[in-house]
Amino acid sequence: MRDEEAPFATVAIPTRNESGTIESCLRAIEHQDYPHDRFEVLLVDGDSDDDTIALVNRFASGSTLEVRVFSNPRRSVPAALNVALREARGDRFVRVDGHSQPGPTYLRRCIEANDAYDADLAGGWVRAVGTTRFGRAVAVAFASPFSMGNPASWTAPTAPRDVASVPCGSYRTDALRAIGGFDEEQLANQDYEANYRLRRAGGRAVLLPDVHFDYETRDRPGRLARQFFRYGWFKARTMVKHPSSTRPRHLVPAAGLVSAALLLVASAFWWPALVLLGVAIVLYVLTLVVASLLAPAERVALPLVFATMHASWAAGNFLGLARWLPAARRIRQAPRLAQGLPARSV
Repeated sequence: MRDEEAPFATVAIPTRNESGTIESCLRAIEHQDYPHDRFEVLLVDGDSDDDTIALVNRFASGSTLEVRVFSNPRRSVPAALNVALREARGDRFVRVDGHSQPGPTYLRRCIEANDAYDADLAGGWVRAVGTTRFGRAVAVAFASPFSMGNPASWTAPTAPRDVASVPCGSYRTDALRAIGGFDEEQLANQDYEANYRLRRAGGRAVLLPDVHFDYETRDRPGRLARQFFRYGWFKARTMVKHPSSTRPRHLVPAAGLVSAALLLVASAFWWPALVLLGVAIVLYVLTLVVASLLAPAERVALPLVFATMHASWAAGNFLGLARWLPAARRIRQAPRLAQGLPARSV
């Protein structure tokens, strides 16, 4: 497309304490090959108590980009995205996380794909990278079907294809507003939840093979466990809110955890239950080993990584279902844009 024909876009960046990465993120946006006078940058900060805002202001003072900074006292990602969506002047709404570094063609390719594939959402895949041995093993695991069950977003497709959800990417702003924006109680998995509503309204999500951004993985088991517990917890909320979005693979980890617990309890009264539990554990460990040996790298650390992902997600998902099922009626109400949330400049 010619520069003068390029749709005006809003780049939305939710941040909180991103002082270590925000400058590299903004530089990556500054190096986009999309015309600078055809997009704005809206950074919505969740009361950072580090140098994030000072670094953003320093960058903005020396850049040709239009950067506007807003406050997000609710401190959550979906609330930040709704502030940006309310203030957006662009026909396209492009989410970029403050700890990511999109490649130089990211904006142009995603925005072009909105029209080329008649997609309300178009974006690229995520290249997971680790800075430690454990982190590199996590990166390998993300691309494995044994960890997530659906690694589509973490590997490059061979051609553009329709998917259930795209991480970040370019939305048609009107389409995103029409579904009510992001659910501000969905503190994780908010992109999948919004994209499910987008597709249910007749929209299309397309994943592109030649577009990606880098994601830095958790570097220690404890951090990975907390991350996946949170994923499982809020995935449970999505499952309760949209039962038809649930797939069998979503139920496997929690079902396995509950089955193991029941067998352990039953073994106190019925000894074959202990045998069944032992067999199940041995089979699971063997599966961990085989999946790790089939991986392209970091095979030694992978069993620990896989087990941490499975156990943490299962625990979070089971407890999340117990938490959210009683509130199903309330959370199934359609979210609205946070009209009362102040969008104060920082």
